[in-house]
Amino acid sequence: QSFLIQILWLMNLLLTLFIILTIIYYASSFRKYNSRRKSFSLFNNNELNRLPAEIEAKTIMNKPDGFGSLSTLSRKNKVFHFPQSTIVGFSVDENGKPFFVLSTLSMHTRNLLLNNSASLCVTEYGFQNVGDSRVTLTGKINKVKSENKIDFFKKKYLLDHPYADWINYGDFSVYHMCSILDINYVGGFRRAGPINIPKYIHSLPDNMIFNMTSNMKKLEDNYLDSIKNYCKTSYPSIFSEEKLRTINVKNFDSQGINIKYIDNNNKILLRLPFKKKIKNFNELIEKIDKDLF
Repeated sequence: QSFLIQILWLMNLLLTLFIILTIIYYASSFRKYNSRRKSFSLFNNNELNRLPAEIEAKTIMNKPDGFGSLSTLSRKNKVFHFPQSTIVGFSVDENGKPFFVLSTLSMHTRNLLLNNSASLCVTEYGFQNVGDSRVTLTGKINKVKSENKIDFFKKKYLLDHPYADWINYGDFSVYHMCSILDINYVGGFRRAGPINIPKYIHSLPDNMIFNMTSNMKKLEDNYLDSIKNYCKTSYPSIFSEEKLRTINVKNFDSQGINIKYIDNNNKILLRLPFKKKIKNFNELIEKIDKDLF
């Protein structure tokens, strides 16, 4: 009987230890979850002032010096009709339909000549990880034959890719996704889905994208400290001095600035929305000089 009591006492002790360890584990997990939830909550609060999906997609497609991942269907026997991807430069026409200047020597060009079904995936300006935006256009890509259109497209391509003097070499031709069959947009976590094609066609890109590269340099060189001070005063519970030092500007549009900072070795996206839509970069500077947002 004494032995049985000792066994029961030991089992009770082990059960108590198990309960204590379980409580400690779940308390730790809850703290981690709560920390993540605060970050997501902060992010979601700023979702209210983002560009509509079709405008953001159109803006991505109009980014300067555009490059994207072009997927074509392979003509090789051993991988016939398997998707084959490559990185290509592109520009867009007035409707946001992409066009390319491709060499007949390239495998993707030969794939298109056999089967013109293709997809183009383009990431937003400043893309860093899967929390950032991208858009995929799927459709039919045809070789352009009209001399007037070829001339127009090449001039437009050189505006977007000023060093692409090779486009006039004899083996290069213009190809145009003249028929878009599907548009899929991913704007980060919990913001993804198809885009209505007529809405995309008739929307205008956010005009901040057209001088993004030069304006981003001005913003980071001259106004990054002001943005950090705004974050410090507006989100004191989020930004320690250590986190403030990690802030950098990813990009901006007429309705807000997108920044990133590092928290526990993770890059966190935070949108700083404007109270009023800006029309140009000078208005953005005025906002920062006065009282930011």
